[in-house]
Amino acid sequence: MLSRLLKEHQAKQNERKDQQERRRREAISAATCLTEALVDHLNVGVAQAYVNQRKLDHEVKTLQVQASQFSKQTAQWISMVEGFNQALKVGYPVSARNTQKKQGFSVKYQLCFIILQLSNQ
Repeated sequence: MLSRLLKEHQAKQNERKDQQERRRREAISAATCLTEALVDHLNVGVAQAYVNQRKLDHEVKTLQVQASQFSKQTAQWISMVEGFNQALKVGYPVSARNTQKKQGFSVKYQLCFIILQLSNQ
């Protein structure tokens, strides 16, 4: 009788140990899944931020190039207008310059036309 009780007790203990080990493995598995899900969720946000930063960097570089080109083009236009203005001053005698001053609006319209033509090129 004692030996049967001892065997039953040992069997119950072994069953409890097995059940406890099974629960421990399930808990570890659940914790691992949770950790992976959290890391994946964080990585998605970080990856999106990285992609957005790369897009912004590309846009900044594009804008810098366009601003530089615009600056060069503006400098060329200013130089051309100044050259044109100097040619008007030097190329005409004083009486023609006075006539030209009277026709100042005409010159302004001509310059606007030239600038528009240059910008359309």
